[in-house]
Amino acid sequence: MDGFLFLHEFLLDYFQIAMERGQAGDYATKVKALEEILRIDPEYSLGPYFFDLAEFYYNQADYSQAIFYYQRGLPLELKVKDRATFLFHLAESYEKQEDWANAFLYFNQFLTVYPLDSRAAEASWHRGNCCWPLANGAFEKDELEQALYYTDEIISGGQPQHYLDDAYYLRGEILLKQQSYEESRAAFSQVLKLNRVVYKERIADQGIGRAACRERV
Repeated sequence: MDGFLFLHEFLLDYFQIAMERGQAGDYATKVKALEEILRIDPEYSLGPYFFDLAEFYYNQADYSQAIFYYQRGLPLELKVKDRATFLFHLAESYEKQEDWANAFLYFNQFLTVYPLDSRAAEASWHRGNCCWPLANGAFEKDELEQALYYTDEIISGGQPQHYLDDAYYLRGEILLKQQSYEESRAAFSQVLKLNRVVYKERIADQGIGRAACRERV
């Protein structure tokens, strides 16, 4: 028991150092003190201070370490003022690492939990941005329903606009594989409406032609 009390007091000393250095604006030392607590006792709960660590690494562009601490903080049942910010930054950190599936998951969660947040439109854009590589990856694996889901997320949200014509084209290819020829032609036709670039028009025309030919067979 004495050993437990000694350890507890020892950890509290590090907490005091962390708080004092944080108030003085010395965030690097604050982070070192908090991480020393976790080094001594990896299971120790820092409570809301997990977010201090996460935000420090997020601002240092060390997204892997930021994710680690966000994930330790977010499940805690704490009333944290900036919880929406932390969730948004967690999603961004995954996106920066090109972990599109987790980024999509957390941007989607952000929009579900905080639909009226001032960053909702930005989160919607990022969610759509994650959908494009996810759609392509699913299409390459011949997971057509999943690929269709992600292309339709881009199309229904209209974001990002620079992927919209590509999303319609990929939708056309997916529906062509699914033998939904009329819907496929309609998707390829949308490419012509959205994009005036000659080579893309030719590709879309070819897609319409392929869909028409398959339907007649």
